Amino acid sequence: MSATAGEDAPDILLLDPASRPPTEVFGDKTQGRPYHLPLLAAALVVESRLPGAARVWGDFDRDQAEAARTWAEEVLGRPLSLPVAVDAPALHARLARFHEGDRLVAAFASLYLGQPDQVLAALGAEHGEPALRRWLLDRLAQHSSPAQPGALQLLAAWLNGARSLEELCVLCCQDPRGPRYEAEALVRALASLSIAIPAQEKHWLTVIDRPTGRPMTSDEQIAAVALDMCLPGWRLRRPLEQGRSRGPCQPPSARSASRTCWPPSSSRPARRGPGSPRCGSCWRPRGCRRTSRSRGQPRRSG
Repeated sequence: MSATAGEDAPDILLLDPASRPPTEVFGDKTQGRPYHLPLLAAALVVESRLPGAARVWGDFDRDQAEAARTWAEEVLGRPLSLPVAVDAPALHARLARFHEGDRLVAAFASLYLGQPDQVLAALGAEHGEPALRRWLLDRLAQHSSPAQPGALQLLAAWLNGARSLEELCVLCCQDPRGPRYEAEALVRALASLSIAIPAQEKHWLTVIDRPTGRPMTSDEQIAAVALDMCLPGWRLRRPLEQGRSRGPCQPPSARSASRTCWPPSSSRPARRGPGSPRCGSCWRPRGCRRTSRSRGQPRRSG
């Protein structure tokens, strides 16, 4: 956590940490100790008193900032502003004075503090869904594989926002502005998120949830990194059965125009042995309706 101040810029948000770093006032990590919130409150008071010339930065979120602000307001007896890094409308308003279009979206996403799903929600609320999708495509294109931790976090963030699984498949595999992942690689990445495991069978993951407003300790930060590597599905809070996709992973426009599942047969995965032959027109294993009908069995109802 740090509070910073700078000169020679109309707003401290415009300073580039690489070429024009601001002056750090205090910045040692609190490691989630009990004095984390009082220090955050002190930094919050400085930014509230010097808007545009100071800002709070570090490992905290909006819930912690609101708890710190409540404590500081009780002590000082006057209202205070939240740090701009966790106040999406205020951050957007300040950056909009200097940027527009995709530059505004990129600047907002780089400065807003929060988990990936919180960043996506803020982007959609402040800049609109089309801008959110352009930013997501650009970020995904920075990952060569959907199995990389950063890509998995973005996939989970999209699904946590109750957005379409079908559209996610199109963005990742077909959109020319995106990463153009191989379809099988994307399916494997989604499976690693435990997307099809019912919520009641993942209830044990609640033991790693932090109470609202409590800072993350250094041990918890290390554990989060380990979980991202070994159990990325811990970030997915909305399993598939709560927002089930209609039909196979294919572009919506193709769903009614073609009986062939997307992707086409040329990109289907190879057979994996006698125990798992694939249907002739889609990825689904033996037992799907097309396979049953191809063997002369009657169409199943429902």
